[in-house]
Amino acid sequence: MGPYSLAPFRDEDIAETSKLVLRVLALPDEATRAVEEAVFASYDRTGIPYIDAEIAALPSRFGGNFIGDVTNDDKNQIDGQDDVVFIGHYMPKTFPRGSRVFRSVRIRAGRELAHLGQGRVGLSYKWEKMDRGFSIHSLIRSWRNVDTVTWLPVKVTAGREITISMSMQTPKERGAYTLTIFPVGANTSNSIIVNVEIVDEVKGIPVNRGYGDYGKDHMAAIEFFEAILHDRNSQMILEVASGVNPHLLPLAASGHTVIAGDVCSNQMQLGSIFTQYHHTETVKENLGFASFDAFNPPFQPQQFDGVAMFAALHHFPDPVAFLARLSTLVKPSGFIAVLCEPCDPAAAGEAYIRDLSAGINEQVFSVEEYRQIFALAGLREHSLRNDDGSFKAILLT
Repeated sequence: MGPYSLAPFRDEDIAETSKLVLRVLALPDEATRAVEEAVFASYDRTGIPYIDAEIAALPSRFGGNFIGDVTNDDKNQIDGQDDVVFIGHYMPKTFPRGSRVFRSVRIRAGRELAHLGQGRVGLSYKWEKMDRGFSIHSLIRSWRNVDTVTWLPVKVTAGREITISMSMQTPKERGAYTLTIFPVGANTSNSIIVNVEIVDEVKGIPVNRGYGDYGKDHMAAIEFFEAILHDRNSQMILEVASGVNPHLLPLAASGHTVIAGDVCSNQMQLGSIFTQYHHTETVKENLGFASFDAFNPPFQPQQFDGVAMFAALHHFPDPVAFLARLSTLVKPSGFIAVLCEPCDPAAAGEAYIRDLSAGINEQVFSVEEYRQIFALAGLREHSLRNDDGSFKAILLT
């Protein structure tokens, strides 16, 4: 990341947000100055819009509104660029026949793209069956049939990248196919062409009954994580994108060394303040907070026995590069735990749209796509779970 800048701010916003944080975290009045300094850091800007949106989101974590403006200086149209530029995807090589599936495609907007009205933009697809390497017929009707189009969920400003979770119906007939994905309502020469196999069934992992509660699901994830932790006698753990209240705090209480990290310095400051007033001396000794760029972490290679993250991987624009970078911090006998990841694109709702609209990088991958991401990052699967849309994976380096 480049040097920080400062967004326009108002003293009354800082005071109001600080009161909210003090109340929610049950902090004494003597902590007011430290909390105000942390809230003021919500106006820090890196120049990377999706990170700046996370920084500005601090008050929303406490029931308030986003603080400060998150602006993108890009023009309405970027000269010399197509309206839609395809960045990437994690399409598996096999699809189940006659099924409705969701697959994610990442694009960059060359101009402002509308999501409503006659000028709206979307992505469509077609299947073409292959016979000895040649296409013999198209199985999906023209894109003018709106049933084949996934429209943009929000307006996308010029220069912004966004991941679209496309709803697709697979062919009923088995065989080799070419899948083509192309924009609708946009001028572009871009498309994605993938050779895939349509099969009777794609072997996956069973879907367990969910917990129906955010807190219970995260507690189940910690138990899932602790099994490998104790099995490998791991002592030093890095939690990435921990936020104010790290999920691995119980490990610090039991004597493990836990470093809680996040790109948002405001959250790390508040986490340190909260620990000072609410946690035991054992936790204070074993839990540290650090604000850093995950692609340029201030740690030595192979410094940690393990790395964990909770509902965080899907916020990174390039999850493959992110996991590959984290793997360099883990010892040869170590692991990476990817926990509580949303894996049911059909269930994305109001919170998903709200965060996308605020500039946060929201994505919802399917289990098959997560497994493709892990393989591309050079990681081996140790154990996987799908708790009714909450995906949990232990990965070996």
